[in-house]
Amino acid sequence: MNIQSQSRPQRYANIAVVLLSIVAIVVFLLVAIPRFLYPYEVQWMEGSMLDHISRIFSGHSLYSQPSINFVPWLYTPCYYYAATLVCSLTGLSFVAARIPSLIATLGVIILLAWVVRKETRSSIFTIAAVGLYLASYVKTELIMLSARVDPLFTFFVLASAVTLYYSRNARNVIFGAGLFVLCLFTKQTGIALLPFFAFGLYRKSGWRQCFQFTIVCIVATLIILLLLNYFSNGWFSYYALQIPRAGKGQTLDWWFAIQGFVVYIVLRSWPIAIGLLALVGAQKIFLRSQHQVSRPVEFFGIFFLGTTVVGFGGILNQGGGHNVFLPLAAATAVFLPLMMNDKLVTHWLPRFGQWLLPIQLLLLISYPWSAKENVVSNEDAYNQEMFFHYVQSLQGEVWVPFHGFTWQMTGRKMYADYNAIRDVLLVGDRNARNLESELDSALVHHQWQYILSDVQDTFPHYILRDSVKNLNRIRMRLIRDNQKREASPWIYIYVPSS
Repeated sequence: MNIQSQSRPQRYANIAVVLLSIVAIVVFLLVAIPRFLYPYEVQWMEGSMLDHISRIFSGHSLYSQPSINFVPWLYTPCYYYAATLVCSLTGLSFVAARIPSLIATLGVIILLAWVVRKETRSSIFTIAAVGLYLASYVKTELIMLSARVDPLFTFFVLASAVTLYYSRNARNVIFGAGLFVLCLFTKQTGIALLPFFAFGLYRKSGWRQCFQFTIVCIVATLIILLLLNYFSNGWFSYYALQIPRAGKGQTLDWWFAIQGFVVYIVLRSWPIAIGLLALVGAQKIFLRSQHQVSRPVEFFGIFFLGTTVVGFGGILNQGGGHNVFLPLAAATAVFLPLMMNDKLVTHWLPRFGQWLLPIQLLLLISYPWSAKENVVSNEDAYNQEMFFHYVQSLQGEVWVPFHGFTWQMTGRKMYADYNAIRDVLLVGDRNARNLESELDSALVHHQWQYILSDVQDTFPHYILRDSVKNLNRIRMRLIRDNQKREASPWIYIYVPSS
């Protein structure tokens, strides 16, 4: 891009893009690196991720009959085995479990920069692609370097899209399909992207590659599904397919999802990208013979639309977090620079089109220091260690249902995460009834002398539901003393009633 030939407003807009991208990158590094190196749990579910990895280490099946000792999450296993591979080289730790996410995030950044540079030949747009993705760090719940499935899922999704777009023969298509299958076996919600990828491939290359991609995806997925079911005695499909279909359907909240989509996605986070996608759609429908968008804009626009649908589906499940928008953040980072480089923008928005990119960056950049839980410190590590010492000091069995891997840190026995238990209870089948009876029996016989929670009332009312018969045998006692005040201002402790 020749800066000298640009108009003054365009130069100012480019300077704004570079500065805002640098701000986004610096903010990300300042917050993400300490969180990555933090030796304890920095985000919900990280501990239970290590519980899964620990089971693989110990030779137990990842998918087995649900019990109060262990219930797996409903995710497919790709992340668990990737993290186990790393931990087998480095030892089991939170930092090691985050390494797959670090590698995946670096891979996403490289792919974004490479595609945008290749298609636009612009350093400004290349920097903007990286800035747009990292600017969404807080918007996507600081998930990029966490021990969670989402970063690896996002990498496989983007890598598959890029491979398919640049595919020239059947071998490339099969490789892209393989990456897509890996995304499905990292997080099964990626199945919603299949029709969008197939349609984008059809628009780019015709029916042959579309057919090849679809068939390879379906056949490979079925083969892997059968193998996983065989080695888990059928439990894999129970957790990955049956519970999401039968149980999670009870938690769908359309009003929550629609309101969240309009407020959070359209108005607060990605309004420019959504608006330009609508412009592309209007152009394709109403202006077929004029100002046709370029092929990369069309393909990655379809990709962007698909990740938007996946994000909406994620928050459709009541309680779904904003981590589900990480693929959307990656799609925005590739689609928006390509769109800004297209003549359609300069034709329809000649006066202020150049300012859309810095406006979108400005909307995404957040100030993470406004919330204490976003930034880790030595004080946090000390408080966590105080909590572990407190758990060690307790007499009898202890269950910490919100935070996995506490057992490893305190020498206690491992028990299941309460949300994973709830997933099974929602199904209401024989397995759910057996688990409910086991849990009920544990409560009746006071198996746990202490149940430690950092969310008031969640354990008895939200998880065990009214159908658990012996809630009246549990009373909640809220205590606060100097010994553990440093560990948490409030710890809710459930103890057997006398």
